Amino acid sequence: DITERKMAERALERRASQLAMVNEIGRQIASILELDQLLHQIVHLLNEASGYRYVSIFLLDEDSNDLVLRAGAGDRMVPDGTRIPLEARSINTHVTRTGEPLLVNDVSQEPLYLLIEEMADTRSELCVPIKVKGQVIGTLDVQSTELHAFDESDLSTLQTLAHQAAIAIENARLFAETKRNANDLTLLLGTSTAISSTLDLDQILETVAHQITTSLVSTFCRITLLDETRENLVIRATSPIRDQEAKGALGRRCPLATVPWHRQVIETAEPVILRQDVPERALSDEEREIALTEEVKSAVLIPLIVGGRVLGVISLGEERSWERSPFTREKVELCQSIAAQAAVAIENARLYQELQQSFIQTIATLAAAVEAKDPHTGGHSQRATELAVAIAQELGLSEEEIELIRYAGLLHDVGKIGISEQILLKPGPLNVKEWEVVRRHPALGANIVERAALLQKLVPIILYHHEHYDGQGYPEGLRGEDIPLKARILAVADAFEAMTSGRAYRPAMTVEQALATLREGADRQWDGKLVEILHRIIQEQGHQK
Repeated sequence: DITERKMAERALERRASQLAMVNEIGRQIASILELDQLLHQIVHLLNEASGYRYVSIFLLDEDSNDLVLRAGAGDRMVPDGTRIPLEARSINTHVTRTGEPLLVNDVSQEPLYLLIEEMADTRSELCVPIKVKGQVIGTLDVQSTELHAFDESDLSTLQTLAHQAAIAIENARLFAETKRNANDLTLLLGTSTAISSTLDLDQILETVAHQITTSLVSTFCRITLLDETRENLVIRATSPIRDQEAKGALGRRCPLATVPWHRQVIETAEPVILRQDVPERALSDEEREIALTEEVKSAVLIPLIVGGRVLGVISLGEERSWERSPFTREKVELCQSIAAQAAVAIENARLYQELQQSFIQTIATLAAAVEAKDPHTGGHSQRATELAVAIAQELGLSEEEIELIRYAGLLHDVGKIGISEQILLKPGPLNVKEWEVVRRHPALGANIVERAALLQKLVPIILYHHEHYDGQGYPEGLRGEDIPLKARILAVADAFEAMTSGRAYRPAMTVEQALATLREGADRQWDGKLVEILHRIIQEQGHQK
């Protein structure tokens, strides 16, 4: 029969055209590895080649169990990002739940059809599942304004295209996951490098807050630590610091009783995701105060844990409006990894601070022991130290160098512990033999402090603080700038303080007499530049002895 043959030929031509379309779409999408670009290209090519009224791809969001419109093409567009709860009644959700395609040639007779105002003139719809490794990850859907627009050939074509799309989507997802993992590793390495290069707690916290805010693209980050009582959280870092209110919040204490969600994180050592539009999960006023914003829409609270003990909480907040929390499982896991690094660094910094405090107390004890031998020198080391630090600050030395001068100033006479009180307290001039004994005190002091690892950097300052600029000092007769700068600084400060203090064998000089003596000895006994700096400091302070 001629009519049947022509119909068969048309069907073959149509099928061949459909297969050619599928092949062409497959060829064009094969090299696209960016997911959104891939999805939009698929629907655009299919809409253009087939003439279907509307083409869309929905993907399943496993976190929310929603179908999310990721790409659409046609004359009346539904906005990307439109969500349909998986339990809702619709053709797309039915296909996702069952994993079976659905061809509807008269939507008015289909109870599953979900009427959308923008699509009110749809008459036929064909929806097929997109499967990866047997699991439905979404749907490919086409619609027409004609009744009975689709047949088994369209169904077969769309299923073939859905299979191609599934492969391309999985490749794009794997590429995105690899890229994300690489970025995450880069972030973790960068954070680890940044926070391991310092033992300054505030610097560590500022670095972590900045890294998290920048890398996770969140509106803000706050880091709070438990105080010594573990009953209060203290705001220690905030990023970004946008105004005076944020700066002023640093150091603020929040009792745990007033911040229930933070308390839950501390008690359970588990993260919590919050959304303001869900009443039972809303932030309290105090928790909003920690967040430093009235506009927060969602937040995630991450515990800082080391050795099974929670040190505090990292709070990430988002002011932008989202239909659901922007803090995905991947973001929370990345933040937990950063928090684990930060917690170790915080604990190390705390232990170092405790060690430093113990170190300072040891120095103070040693200094007190030295001055206890001579009532005339009480407070000498402290006063000389203050002057030496002032000179160092005027020179613009680093904080680390200034700290060394501070500790060395307190201990510069520690070697006198090994000198007889008969010599130290002798009311008259010392004889040659006694003077030789006194001249040993810098070396004795250096021997004492070098036995402690934390004090070894003080050795050259203590050992050489009695060297003279012209090489006539002791113990080694160093000259000029061969004498370490910090030792030269201490020498000037020590000399001025000694001259303006009374001794058993002489009265104190006036400030003017002491400054005149220093200037006479400039570039001979003392570094002339440092003498001038001390002179200026004394004048500015209006120093009175």
